[in-house]
Amino acid sequence: MNVKRWCALILLGTTFIFLWEVQQMLQAQETEVPDQAIRLQVVAHSDGINEQQLKAEMRDQINVHVRQEVGELNTKQEAREAITSELEELQEIAERTLATYGREGENVSVELEEEVSFPSRLYGSMLFPAGLYEALVVTIGDGDGENWWCVLFPPLCFVELREGETVEEEETTEVKAAAETESGDNVDYRFFIVDKWNEWFGSE
Repeated sequence: MNVKRWCALILLGTTFIFLWEVQQMLQAQETEVPDQAIRLQVVAHSDGINEQQLKAEMRDQINVHVRQEVGELNTKQEAREAITSELEELQEIAERTLATYGREGENVSVELEEEVSFPSRLYGSMLFPAGLYEALVVTIGDGDGENWWCVLFPPLCFVELREGETVEEEETTEVKAAAETESGDNVDYRFFIVDKWNEWFGSE
């Protein structure tokens, strides 16, 4: 067997081992993430450009406020109580956001629901399998447009924000550090999320 074939086999074997280790890490995280999560779903009125822009703005405003309330909490029950106590304020935030788009008086609802269907989603190294999750659901108008989702607790929404879509309000030091790492070393960024999860809920 020539040198090229040996090199190809070594590369193939190394790649297989790497992918297997990643899969094992994701499976380990999958077993403990869903039970403690509260998610966010923002549903646009339609798929029009303006409606999607409004959805993004609504997402940012809701996320900023909720993160301030749950960022230092340690349990899902605490987060649920905090979000429930803020539902009236969140409704007002949603209505003010509509007003900034010249749409004052249009329908928008903000509700904390026990069972909301979500597809599979990967946040850093945390895999959230498809299923029913407790979620804060924001529905704009008829709610016929594409929706956007993330994890409010633990606060992982920033993972979903693409470059240039960061929330404009002041962020916590930890979130800023994570955002900076995202543009550089993806491995460090993933381990930041795992470390935060273990800090809140412990590791087995």
